[in-house]
Amino acid sequence: MVAHGRNINKSIGFRVIPNKTSRMIRRLMAGATLEVIAIGKVWNQVRDLQTGKIGYVANDYLVRK
Repeated sequence: MVAHGRNINKSIGFRVIPNKTSRMIRRLMAGATLEVIAIGKVWNQVRDLQTGKIGYVANDYLVRK
């Protein structure tokens, strides 16, 4: 599944582990394209298609493409 970041007004954290206080890999802007690897209750494991890196994004910030 491919998803887009849906946070319209600001960037969101692309994180190393599924925790809002974990280290950020980078900030993702609205519309960033991500490949969903695993779906969790609160966090999805995703691959950033721009960099190829794997990390986590909170489910609230993704929309299915």
